[in-house]
Amino acid sequence: MSAFTKRAVVVDGVRVEVLEAGRGEPIIYFHGAGTTSGFQDLLPLSRFRRLIVPIHPGFGASDDDAGINSMLDYVVHYNALFDQLDLSNPVDLVGHSLGGWMAGLFTVHRGIGNLPPIKKEIDLGEIVLSGSNPSPFLMRSKSGKSSSETHAVETDGAD
Repeated sequence: MSAFTKRAVVVDGVRVEVLEAGRGEPIIYFHGAGTTSGFQDLLPLSRFRRLIVPIHPGFGASDDDAGINSMLDYVVHYNALFDQLDLSNPVDLVGHSLGGWMAGLFTVHRGIGNLPPIKKEIDLGEIVLSGSNPSPFLMRSKSGKSSSETHAVETDGAD
């Protein structure tokens, strides 16, 4: 299993740390408010994918951005970062807690803006998310036995 490569990326004059591991189609992980370490637990995702973990401005080793005053400001920030990382194709985006909120809002922005569309299906092992923007995703088991609609998928670490 690979290790993370750390690099600094300057987005609109603000230096942010980006952790990357693996190769292949990108999967981006937006961390939560209290999480700026422990990302090595995500490394198994990098066996077949390009795992990207950007550290939000004002968190961990990333510089603070006085211009970020709302969640929408983070969406604008990540839109610029995705451009710099050449993430123009549909990507898989995962968020935890605060990162889940960002991921959901970012996904809605991508669905109504002039940015590339969301992937129509994301395989997460036993669960498959499918749909097209701006409609909600349909979450179903691979067996197809159950489904429910949701606008965003977020994990909080609780069972």
